Amino acid sequence: MAHTPADAPVIDYDLEDCIVRFKDLPQRKSPFEPIDMKVPKYARERYSVVGRGAEGSAKGKKTAEVKDFSIVYLKLDPGKAVGTHAHATSEVFLPLTGRWEVGINGQTTILEPFDVISVPPNVMHSLVNVSDQPAFLMSVNAGGAGAPIQWARQVLDEVRAVGVNAPEIERPPAEPR
Repeated sequence: MAHTPADAPVIDYDLEDCIVRFKDLPQRKSPFEPIDMKVPKYARERYSVVGRGAEGSAKGKKTAEVKDFSIVYLKLDPGKAVGTHAHATSEVFLPLTGRWEVGINGQTTILEPFDVISVPPNVMHSLVNVSDQPAFLMSVNAGGAGAPIQWARQVLDEVRAVGVNAPEIERPPAEPR
């Protein structure tokens, strides 16, 4: 049995309320689709598992109430990508499966499961699943609502070419104030 300090807060909920299980991801798909997803080569599934309560994909879980950071799992088919973008905060990526090409300011590298890369603030970056099967990647951002996304000009042009009005900076859904 774990030792609990005398001044530890008492929780009035079940431990399962604090867990999002990987096997339950299909029912946790996020409804938020960043604008690059309007272009077929950027198609992906997003699962907000910590923070980002306004997306509703962790509804009923204490993980949705986290305000300091957010964790999103991305699932991409082979050859699919995340469009080049930047945030005002750092972003960390950790591949869970597959192989990923990460581009940062014109340089590329390959990441494999459990490698970790930290992208500095305001640095353009992109991702491509270079595996021969669908793969998962974890993304960690500062702030519970996710950081605003500044899109690269090339991505904006691609999105606009499919008839979507694309703002240069996109804000993920925020909690009501």
